[in-house]
Amino acid sequence: MTRAVVLSHLGHELLVAPEPSLTPTRCALRSALPPLVAGDEVRLAEDEDAVLAVEALPRQTLLERQTARGTRPICANLDTLLITFASAPAPHGDLLDPLLAAAFDAGLEPWLLHNKCDLASPEAEALHQEFTALGFRVFRLSAREGMGIDALRAALSGRRAAFAGQSGVGKSSLLNALMPEAAAKVGSLSERLNRGLGRGRHTTSVVRLYPLGARLSDGTLIDAPGLRRFVPVPVSAWALAKTFPDVAAAAAHCRFRDCAHDQEPGCGVQAALADGTLGAERLARYRQCQAGPETL
Repeated sequence: MTRAVVLSHLGHELLVAPEPSLTPTRCALRSALPPLVAGDEVRLAEDEDAVLAVEALPRQTLLERQTARGTRPICANLDTLLITFASAPAPHGDLLDPLLAAAFDAGLEPWLLHNKCDLASPEAEALHQEFTALGFRVFRLSAREGMGIDALRAALSGRRAAFAGQSGVGKSSLLNALMPEAAAKVGSLSERLNRGLGRGRHTTSVVRLYPLGARLSDGTLIDAPGLRRFVPVPVSAWALAKTFPDVAAAAAHCRFRDCAHDQEPGCGVQAALADGTLGAERLARYRQCQAGPETL
């Protein structure tokens, strides 16, 4: 039987890339198979009339999000999440924090992509400097100008990555710059949405995986539907600490292990706020990420 990676789930069919050719191929699914997503690996059985996915191979990782109907898988077998923000629409840290936490909980390495760097944006530059200072890997990019694209392409070699971030930040444009043959749709910002704040239209409607080279070992990229607000599953305390290493470092000095960082005596976090080593906005974002989404 042939091994293949799922490129996309198309209703009752899959679009898969069988090895070694990686030629996109439609196939049916054996009814006993679990729901499959881009990045899943399967075994195919072929005859003269049809190609059938008969076995789903074990997943190494799974990225999920919360919906009104429960937890929904997005893509599988990743090792890197490309969390994208841009100079326009105006970025907000509280939209990026849940993505960071979700990446850590899923066992993925988060990279931050600062796109549209050819446009001036104090908000984007402040986030770039903030995440760099915290030790996260941040790429300065412009899909339109080609800035940083070669460095990102080289860094992605051999990795299995997916784009994430609010609509309009240029995820599909970055994909096109990295892989012109992908021919992903690129949309324009809609000034009518979000009361004129420039949030983008959803330009990707189907989750799709693209091989980065002639072999799966060369790496893969997944472009997923743009989400104006990513709703992850509840994050663990460990992932929250990885997302907010500055808060975690201050909390290490708390007198009580179960300190809520509010009015408890000997609170390291409150002490850090008082001496200016921790910003009030960072603590507010920490609490928001800890609380999780209020609505789905």
